[in-house]
Amino acid sequence: MSSYCTLLRSRCLWARRALVVFGLALAAVFVTAAAALAVAPAPVSSGVLDSISPQGTSITKWLSRSPLLRGNVVTVWAAGENGVILKTIDGGEVWKKQPSGTKYDLDSITCVSTTTAWAAGERGIILKTTNGGKTWKKQPSGTKYDLDSITCASSATAWAAGERGIILKTTNGGKTWRKQASLGAPTSIVCADARTAWAVGWSYSDRGALILHTGNGGGVWKKQAPQAACRLSFVTCANTTTAWAVGALGTILSTTNGGATWKEQGSGIMSNLKSITCTGSTK
Repeated sequence: MSSYCTLLRSRCLWARRALVVFGLALAAVFVTAAAALAVAPAPVSSGVLDSISPQGTSITKWLSRSPLLRGNVVTVWAAGENGVILKTIDGGEVWKKQPSGTKYDLDSITCVSTTTAWAAGERGIILKTTNGGKTWKKQPSGTKYDLDSITCASSATAWAAGERGIILKTTNGGKTWRKQASLGAPTSIVCADARTAWAVGWSYSDRGALILHTGNGGGVWKKQAPQAACRLSFVTCANTTTAWAVGALGTILSTTNGGATWKEQGSGIMSNLKSITCTGSTK
């Protein structure tokens, strides 16, 4: 009987110790969670981001982003409603609002370095910074139509596209923007270099997908035959031969021969796709 009581007391003592350890562990979990919530950063701003772009590429509707994809992404811009422009220089730990000088919606943003970037949007507005966004200056686009997309090959060469099938190009850093002939209604444009670019959207004449391509800097834009009948919303490219486009009903198209042929890739969904990007892209 004595040995039995000793055993019982031993087991009770072990159970009490186990409960104490469990209680301490549970408390540690709650403390850790509370600390994490306490240090969680608050949102920088409310709104709809249209575009975002890392240094050397393009993010797209506070409506748009644009990061520089060279090694680890550090510098990133975002742009959107009411002229909002945000920038991070630490990979997104902190985002700071920049003075755009406009209340027009900015639908697209793109950059070539940590200091030079363009943004475009409502009523033909085009903005450029050459000092990392400390100041953004308006450029003469020559149009009042909304610009849905902008892409750049260098600090001197860029394209923009938007309403009424407009395609604009600058080769002098934006001092002047010139219209180029367009066939259809492109809503997205991307360049691989100063001579090669694609634009996609809707072809009113063909009642189907529109893919335009230039290999001579926009002197001539030619239609390429996509294997899709639906509207395309966005295009991106890895180089002068490889590109992707997306659009309505889960459409994904790709080319590996400069657009001589476009092949449909199975997305497995019927939702509308609005954006796509790839390593090395300027969009």
